[in-house]
Amino acid sequence: IDCFDFMEYRLRFFTDYAANKAFNYAQIQGYKTQGVKKVKLALSDRHKDKDETIDTDSFNIDQIPPFTPYCRCEIINPEA
Repeated sequence: IDCFDFMEYRLRFFTDYAANKAFNYAQIQGYKTQGVKKVKLALSDRHKDKDETIDTDSFNIDQIPPFTPYCRCEIINPEA
């Protein structure tokens, strides 16, 4: 138990990071299934250096937010 108490903060930010990365990956795959070719990202000031669009036919996991733990960059609905 002490080990988990000690590492709790690391577990929290890793689970937040991994869950959001998986959600955004699934969202991009869903848009690809619907025939959407590109999705836009809403980037925080901290991540303005990243690409603002993702090609749904060819992308890698590093292009998908979150880019860091607790990052709040997100995918914008391309239909909006």
